[in-house]
Amino acid sequence: MLVGVCRVALSLPGVTSLKEKRSIVRRVLERTSARFPVSAAEVADQDRHDRAVLGFALASSDGAHASAVLERVLRFVEELGVAPVIRRQTQLLRCGPFDLRRGDDVSLGGPREGWTADWSAFEEGDDAKDEEPS
Repeated sequence: MLVGVCRVALSLPGVTSLKEKRSIVRRVLERTSARFPVSAAEVADQDRHDRAVLGFALASSDGAHASAVLERVLRFVEELGVAPVIRRQTQLLRCGPFDLRRGDDVSLGGPREGWTADWSAFEEGDDAKDEEPS
């Protein structure tokens, strides 16, 4: 199993209130989640007027499928044209198989070894996987 995740930073020039920002963010999130099989949320910078960071995620058994869906989501957000994309990052988080002999029973809250993720580079701007929009 894997989880495909994507973060998108939008520039919101001219936005002067959180109410105006929320209107833009809500429109992007609602349209995207209505069109694609992803969960969507504002994930950072909630108190800034000039920028929004949105996150999209989906669970899949196929990395190519997850990557393709997230790429379509990114393209869709850019094509909406409500705000310029200034940063984007995608990542696949892999989870190893259950080992019921070791107690990997989800209902018991078993170990979660095998989950890997490091998003610190997104905040710092050093990650080679970051992409500037074309």
